Order: sequence, then C-alpha cells, then structure tokens
Amino acid sequence: MDVNECKEYKPCDQTCYNTEGSYYCTCREGFMLQSDRQSCKKIVETNDLATEARDMENDLDVDYDSLDIRLKKLEQMASRDDRQELNKKVQYTVDAISLLKSQVSRLNQRLFPSVDYGNRVH
Repeated sequence: MDVNECKEYKPCDQTCYNTEGSYYCTCREGFMLQSDRQSCKKIVETNDLATEARDMENDLDVDYDSLDIRLKKLEQMASRDDRQELNKKVQYTVDAISLLKSQVSRLNQRLFPSVDYGNRVH
C-alpha cells in the first residue's frame, strides 16, 4: 500500500507530487528548488544567471551554436560554488527523469501487459 507522503508528511515548501513509493517537489514560477529537493528560493530578478536560463527556456528555436555561446557565457559568470549547485540541480533533474521513466514503464506494463502467444505458425 502506497503512502501519500505529500498529504502525510507535507515535505515540500510549495508543490508536492506523490508517486508510487515516493514523491517529488517543485516550485512555482519565480522560485528555484534548492539542493535539499524540498525547499524553494525566490529567484532574484537581477540575477543574470536566472534571467539567461529563463530566456533559454522560453526560446524553443535555439541552435547548437547559440546554445554553446550561452553556456560558455554562463560558465564564465558562475563561480565554483555556483557550478557545484548547478551540477547538483542537473543531477537531481536526471534522477527525477529516470524515476519518471521507470514509473511510466511500470504503468505501461500494467495498462498493456504483454501477451505470450506461444509459437504459432502463421
């Protein structure tokens, strides 16, 4: 029996999504999920990194050269601590995607169980 951690423990600052056997937190627009994966921190509008990231997110027609230029600019602007924080966020995102992929796979198996027809001759 799955426990709804969101209702039971209220672990997230803002938005909590219950998943089978776990949960994950997200933040509203204008906030960023912190490394503890539960707390949200307001994004300061004067922060060039946040502005650049939002610009990239809203621009769906970014080519690889433009993306590379922006990435280099961000890397130059970021201090070592900022890079470590970004690496943590990227790892968290990769982990969350992996979790979601496995949950989608389990749901597909439940919804569309494979049928073994044996060795039929057509």
